[in-house]
Amino acid sequence: GIRAEKYAIMQSIVKLMDNNAYDSAEAVITRELLNQNNKLNEREEYFLYCYEAEIMYYNALFDIGMASAKKALNLAEKLENDTLIGSAQNLLGLQYMHLETYTEAKVSFKKAIKLLPPKTLKELYSQRYHALANLAEVYLYQNLPDSAAFYSQLAIVDALEQGAIRGASFSYWSLAESELLQNAPINA
Repeated sequence: GIRAEKYAIMQSIVKLMDNNAYDSAEAVITRELLNQNNKLNEREEYFLYCYEAEIMYYNALFDIGMASAKKALNLAEKLENDTLIGSAQNLLGLQYMHLETYTEAKVSFKKAIKLLPPKTLKELYSQRYHALANLAEVYLYQNLPDSAAFYSQLAIVDALEQGAIRGASFSYWSLAESELLQNAPINA
């Protein structure tokens, strides 16, 4: 559902984000969202709002990220696509988590886990292991190490099955943090 020329633009946004050029990526997103000469379809708009939510997350602008994630979620619900909804829920959960609204964060992450398939196209969607790891992080913030360990272990399995070493590494970190909270460091 994404036109080839828009897909190329989205790939350039991802490349900019991968290079920590968030201001440049946001400029491209804003230009695309405001371009009245070339109307975006709902999927294209969805992904632009997802990228914007992610950029705002990395720049600690969580209220703005929340607005973008909610716009993406509304579009995903209109499209009735579980993967899109799950990915938007993960982004929404990130914003809630860093706004310290943990109950809402957990609800969003659990919805994401339920809706995201075991593997999606990496450059476009949140992965299920992202949502699992994010949920584990919420439990760490709440000082609930058993739950943090449980979701960290699930995230590790998911990430390793996809060859996502960076994703597994983050989950190993949260697993270690959960062990430290219990005064029981993992024996290697």
